[in-house]
Amino acid sequence: MKKMILTAIFAVLLLSGCAQASGEKMTQSIQSGSLGESAGTESSASVVEQSSSSSAGESGTVSLSSSSSGRSSALAEVVTGDAAVDEENYYRNKAEQEAIDVEIDNLEAQYRIGELDTDTFLVQKQQLELQENVLEAEEDLLEDVVELNYKKNRTLPQGTLEELLEQLRQVEMEDRTLEAEEDALKLEYRTGKITREDFIEKMVEIARREEALDRQEDDLEDALELLGWDD
Repeated sequence: MKKMILTAIFAVLLLSGCAQASGEKMTQSIQSGSLGESAGTESSASVVEQSSSSSAGESGTVSLSSSSSGRSSALAEVVTGDAAVDEENYYRNKAEQEAIDVEIDNLEAQYRIGELDTDTFLVQKQQLELQENVLEAEEDLLEDVVELNYKKNRTLPQGTLEELLEQLRQVEMEDRTLEAEEDALKLEYRTGKITREDFIEKMVEIARREEALDRQEDDLEDALELLGWDD
């Protein structure tokens, strides 16, 4: 009887030891997997970080559009309160955005034909897009001020229905001519025939004329509607 009890106790101890050994092996296996995944994640993050750092170091021409960096990035300081200054800044802002659009197009063309490696292309494109985002935020503030100043002094054109319709046709013709002029200017900048500053100066004037034509068109349409015209 005593031998049977001892045998049973030994069997219980043996089974308990096996279970513990098995549990330890399972736990270790899971931990090893987790550590491996963690190490892989950290390694990937390190590679990305090193790649970004390397790209930034290799690209000495990241800031292709440096003129906008001189502008105040604090949006609270964008509006000066001087109507003439704010309007001029508004048109220049629009011109700089057009310049960046051309530069991004050129950058993408260089990448497609293999003149730029992927890292350099991505870094430079991101820099341009960040500059454009800042300009867009500034433009929103300036546009509100310019529009408010315009509405304060707005007067609708006078004339007969036929006279106003003729004026509207003239405005639409001028608008198409101006679009062609703008396309030609962009092509000159894209092909390197003019400098960035020359492009911006000319684009400022085009933006100013475009805005004037848009307002004139809106005024004529509003005046025509008062006479019962329905387009």
